[in-house]
Amino acid sequence: MTVISNSAHHIEASSALADIFGVDKKAIDNAVFSFERPTADLLSAILAAVFKKGSVWFDAHNYDTGQLVSACFKLIQSPHDQEALEGQYERIRDVLELLGRDDVDQFPLVKQKSAKQLNLAEFSASIGLSDVWIAESECLLRSAYSGGISLDNQHRLGLLCLWLTLACGISSKGEVVITLRELAAKRVRTYQSLYWTSGCYEKRRGERRRQWLTEDTVLLAQSIDWADSRCDLSVNFQAIRDALISLKKLTQSFSRLNQRALFGSGLARGFMLAKLPAFAIEYMRGEISSSSLDEKSLARILGRSSLPIDSSQEGSSTGEHLFDDKRFDPPQDSLEKKQGLSASERSGKPPLTELSKILSSSSADAKKQAQAFISSALMNEQPPLIEQILEWAQDRLQKNAPRTVKLSLDHLHARLLPVVPDFQQIDDPDQWSALVEEVTGSLEQRDKALSVMSSFASYLSKTFCEEFESAGRTAHSGINAQFVTSDELKSALVLLERRLDPALFKVARALTDLGYGAGLRRSEADGLRVQDLELGNVPVIRVIKHLLRLLKTTNAKRIIPLEIADSLSEGLIGHIQELMDSAGSSESLIFNQHGHQCLTLGDTLFNEITKALQEVCGEKKVKYHSLRHSFCGLLLLALLYKQSNLQALKAQFPFFETVEDLLPTIQGVALGSGTVGRFELSTVRCMMGHLSESTTLLHYFHWLDLIRFAGFSRPEASIHLSLQARCGAAGLKQNSRGRGAKIANAAETISRRLASASHALPEKQASAVAATVEQFEQSFGLLKAFEEGMELAQKISQQRSTQPAVPSSIDAQIEQSIIEAMDWVERVFQTGSMAKDLPKPYARLSDEGAISCQQALLASLASASQQDLLHLSEELCWLAEHRCAPYVTYRFEEHLQLQRGIHLLEALFDQYPIRFRVIAEKKQGKKFVTEYEIETSNAHQVVPVDGARYRLSLRRGDSRFPHRGITWVTIALRIYIQRKISL
Repeated sequence: MTVISNSAHHIEASSALADIFGVDKKAIDNAVFSFERPTADLLSAILAAVFKKGSVWFDAHNYDTGQLVSACFKLIQSPHDQEALEGQYERIRDVLELLGRDDVDQFPLVKQKSAKQLNLAEFSASIGLSDVWIAESECLLRSAYSGGISLDNQHRLGLLCLWLTLACGISSKGEVVITLRELAAKRVRTYQSLYWTSGCYEKRRGERRRQWLTEDTVLLAQSIDWADSRCDLSVNFQAIRDALISLKKLTQSFSRLNQRALFGSGLARGFMLAKLPAFAIEYMRGEISSSSLDEKSLARILGRSSLPIDSSQEGSSTGEHLFDDKRFDPPQDSLEKKQGLSASERSGKPPLTELSKILSSSSADAKKQAQAFISSALMNEQPPLIEQILEWAQDRLQKNAPRTVKLSLDHLHARLLPVVPDFQQIDDPDQWSALVEEVTGSLEQRDKALSVMSSFASYLSKTFCEEFESAGRTAHSGINAQFVTSDELKSALVLLERRLDPALFKVARALTDLGYGAGLRRSEADGLRVQDLELGNVPVIRVIKHLLRLLKTTNAKRIIPLEIADSLSEGLIGHIQELMDSAGSSESLIFNQHGHQCLTLGDTLFNEITKALQEVCGEKKVKYHSLRHSFCGLLLLALLYKQSNLQALKAQFPFFETVEDLLPTIQGVALGSGTVGRFELSTVRCMMGHLSESTTLLHYFHWLDLIRFAGFSRPEASIHLSLQARCGAAGLKQNSRGRGAKIANAAETISRRLASASHALPEKQASAVAATVEQFEQSFGLLKAFEEGMELAQKISQQRSTQPAVPSSIDAQIEQSIIEAMDWVERVFQTGSMAKDLPKPYARLSDEGAISCQQALLASLASASQQDLLHLSEELCWLAEHRCAPYVTYRFEEHLQLQRGIHLLEALFDQYPIRFRVIAEKKQGKKFVTEYEIETSNAHQVVPVDGARYRLSLRRGDSRFPHRGITWVTIALRIYIQRKISL
């Protein structure tokens, strides 16, 4: 590209940028235009092109303004090379963020999150682009089309500016500001009404919240919608073509959204596809390629005989919608015209009304009569929407009863038909909220209305474009469904050696060994640099984030020992050392493309590996990521090998025998990698780079029955499962912070299923530890269940039984606490005084603080009378009712309740120094805002606040309080009092 740094155009562009960003012109020159690299001119062109001053440079070089960004992003690599650049967005994000610095009034994407002050010196130091990264803008746009990149507010605004320039030819600041304000109003009113009000409910942290669509998708939908309605069709053929291609990509991204969040997009997609002419549907289906989108084909899409190409005809087609179609009439005053009914139908019997009457009849052949009527009605000319509803009803009759179809039909007839033309043609954003409310109706009937409309939208999508039907996440198909055995891997390598040249086969072998023996994701292996490996006495791989590799999550940063991979593939370390030596500098990629040290491999080689694995594995659905699943399986089998019956494992899992010799080695490596010096499930989680143990169990440990089989067969052989792991094993989901998600309607479920046991276990105590309980007889007392659990545990400890030590009626953690409490109570009755010894969990703890806390509790109990114990038990049960997550947090709605709780805990721990942390929260709108936070040892220091609620947590020194002590003493006292009363 032509250098503009020392030209007159540079002066014009820097002046415009200085005015736009509100900074000194000299600072702009130093930060942006003073680079002595060719890519600095690219950056200057991108920044200047968004605004009016930049058009001078393009006019001087014969660039059409409508092709603005495509000229800036001119590719210097092949399309294949571009695939290798996915994930490399850091530099172009800085460019987009600079574009988004300009505050535009009333634009929510800027105002949601205040922008940091631009540090031009840091920007100048960090923006050093290289030739390899010039095409990243194209990658960014392509990834945003498919929802494959997450942008913050400033980046979205910068991307929107680039989009407006590309699709609409807008280059002046004034036009950009006006456009952004229009989109801001549409975003707040139009798109929130469509996507938010029509969104599906989702459980999040125990509350019903709406599910949003992907922000990037909504942003592009707004941009495309604006471009469709504003493009000058007489002169901007390229913009029409780009908008149509982007619309196809947008539709494809809709199909990848989560099933639960799809109603809003599904409804919009259904009407969008139903509105397109036949030629556009053929293009969407892929029957017509993008290269064939010439002026003639676009005229067919627009429903015109030809496209006006005379630019002198001002406004001849400006403002017309890109996919305008005459099949939907504009809104009329009368309801009949709004419904699109013909004159004969308005004077006679509307087909939907007649069909509803037939379906409501109680005759045995109502279904046959309805189908015959629909066939007859479809033979006559009907408005398009009526015809689609009739076909939808005909499809529904094949699987549903006439009465069910009649109710659905009435919903569409009464709610959808009167407003659909408005739905298609409405221009005023203020009408959207009322329109959606009119369609969905009152709260009592909204669920049914949304269900019917969602079904109709799905039918439209299937009818017009079957391949865009969304696919929700499906569960794993079965045991070892994605496992690759060592023999299968060897056979796949033999195939690869035949097909690839020797140099490429070395790379393929290293990639498969690292996936199978180190559990690397594809992106992690693809972006492996020389400096990420240490091949000394203890060879390891450091998985860290860098410019050429973005990690999937923050927990993906980890260190993986290579000893397991070297044991699985002899000579791997020496083989990798050769690749490292040939790569060059420490910053170079080990697996680069044709010697380009900063180009990742791309898809070709990984596709060859997947193809070879699929040929060897037969019906199993495997790919490169399956090697990571296999590595996790090896770790988990080694964990079970350490603690379980080997013969039973061999009998149940033949795969076990093929790796039995490797398991001791894996154990030794894992023990060295464990954070606490022992091999546990948490060790596997760390080596895999997962956020929580439940992720490992839900997505990688496909045989949850193996946990129950091997993990709980004997008390001493139990896998140490945290709360998150138990939630994962039970199929419960996690929230983003890694704490176990609350069970749906936990209070209602426990109160219904444990009604007879309320005397022994506080209701909220069970929900606080996310206990999963199964239905059992109301007459089956909780005390009897615990006694049977104790007997079962005793049999297992004496190895007379192999049944699980966890009764199905109660959660493992509560059950263990109650068994220990009952054992302690029995010793109390035998000795005649409060037992001074500690329950089993505390006896095993190395934490002296936890032990001293428990001893303080026992001392308080020993000096108390029976009346005091009864009062203390009642108070502790009251305290448990106010317990909430996190585990040792109590929430009180009144200041008096807070003081009562603090006095109780002071009396309980009178011989143990504890501190109280109190947070006062006041409701503002829908959220609670912290008024003050105080840490004290005296309840009188807490100042009451009108209308506030209080959160109380306990501290000991700088550590978390051992909350199990309060759990244990609450249960023990309840059982003690109950036993005392029964005696």
